[in-house]
Amino acid sequence: MAQEVEDKIITLCGSVRFREAFEKSNYELSKRGWLVFTVSNYDHEFFHAGSDEGDYLKRKFDALHKRRIWNSTTILVLDVNKYIGVSTASEIEFARENNKRVYYLSDLLAQNEENPYGVFGDI
Repeated sequence: MAQEVEDKIITLCGSVRFREAFEKSNYELSKRGWLVFTVSNYDHEFFHAGSDEGDYLKRKFDALHKRRIWNSTTILVLDVNKYIGVSTASEIEFARENNKRVYYLSDLLAQNEENPYGVFGDI
């Protein structure tokens, strides 16, 4: 049982503009027994407004997110409309460099639009 739980740790990656995708994915994966790491905040405009505080927190939250990825076995890239920004691209690269499994929501939807999360197990 412990090994099964250790194998089911996932970090959601993607633009915080896609809050609905984060919330749905968190719910669907949690129902399937996954420990889900997600973003700290959804205020995209604040992080990209050019303020010192926003820039500082963006760097801090990006570093925290990489720690989440480090502690995961898998990432799910929430590439809504196939959009992948600079931060998400760096998270994918970090995950691959550290031998994490990488899934893309767009691929899962293309394979099974009715149940894209089925690849992660039964409810």
